[in-house]
Amino acid sequence: MKEVSRQVRLNPSVVSHIPQALPFLVTTDTLLNDASELVYMLTWAAVSPIQALAYFSRQFPPHPITAQYAVRVLSSYPADAVLFYIPQLVQAVRHDTVGLYYIWEYVIEFIKYIARKSQVVGHQLIWNMKTNMYTDEEMHNKDTVLYDTLEAITKSIVLSLSGPAKQFYEREFDFFGKITNISGEIRPYPKGGNNIP
Repeated sequence: MKEVSRQVRLNPSVVSHIPQALPFLVTTDTLLNDASELVYMLTWAAVSPIQALAYFSRQFPPHPITAQYAVRVLSSYPADAVLFYIPQLVQAVRHDTVGLYYIWEYVIEFIKYIARKSQVVGHQLIWNMKTNMYTDEEMHNKDTVLYDTLEAITKSIVLSLSGPAKQFYEREFDFFGKITNISGEIRPYPKGGNNIP
């Protein structure tokens, strides 16, 4: 494996068309040492959406090149391809623990971009972000790390809506707001049929 990694690092352009070769170039070591050959990643063949999202996780040290690559790859897929990865995408905002805000701006801008590209994805993102703003089911305790950021992203997405898209959003979220309120009202009562007199 070390020899394969060495060969890829020596001649990255020879294998840059092979997505499976990327892990031999992009390692914790190359990222921490800001290896000069990382620039080849910017034109590397696209990996799967989940592999691209991994570059925003704790699996890899944050780096501007991996962030740019991940956004390019994710943007190359149809908007619906991201639907299954919305929780990971939203949680990627959480990992700004070292103060590298410019890295996480890539994630935030991608979330806004993909929400504009697909109404379905946009609504799913809003639902997920609203859920992740709080640390409890009753939505009383704000998540100190995510709340402000997710609220700002949500507002930005909602403000970008207009016409029928905005009307649909308002109807959908009003309806589910009513359902959630009913659930909150009946939550304290005992569950099951054993309590019927």
